[in-house]
Amino acid sequence: MQEQTCVASPSPAQCLVSCYIVSAGEGWGEGSEMDKLTRRARTLRKNHTAAEARLWSLLRDRGLCRYKFRRQYTIHPYIVDFICLWKKIIIELDGGQHAEAQIYDQKRTAFLESKGYRDIKCYVFGIMLFLRKLQMY
Repeated sequence: MQEQTCVASPSPAQCLVSCYIVSAGEGWGEGSEMDKLTRRARTLRKNHTAAEARLWSLLRDRGLCRYKFRRQYTIHPYIVDFICLWKKIIIELDGGQHAEAQIYDQKRTAFLESKGYRDIKCYVFGIMLFLRKLQMY
């Protein structure tokens, strides 16, 4: 923390408030971009959709082929729905998309594949079909 001199504060409490500059990363600032991404992933974990909850119930606790999956995992600058780090498989649940979202999705997929991940997409209504597809890996 950086300290400033306090010139004319009427009370010690007001002096404390006005005299200290709290820099980012000390609990008061915006934090780094990675911190924001991590907070966003935590929020997504807490506010999951019904389809995500259903799929997570099948994947958690090594429920699929004894592979450990994580959910809402950050691979900077993206958050993936489900990931098996050992097999480098990413599972994405997608709803209907507009053209703009498809362009973003293509860039994201290219980035993840450049890191060695396999990105498997599943529409929300096709979870069971998706699980059959996943068992091929």
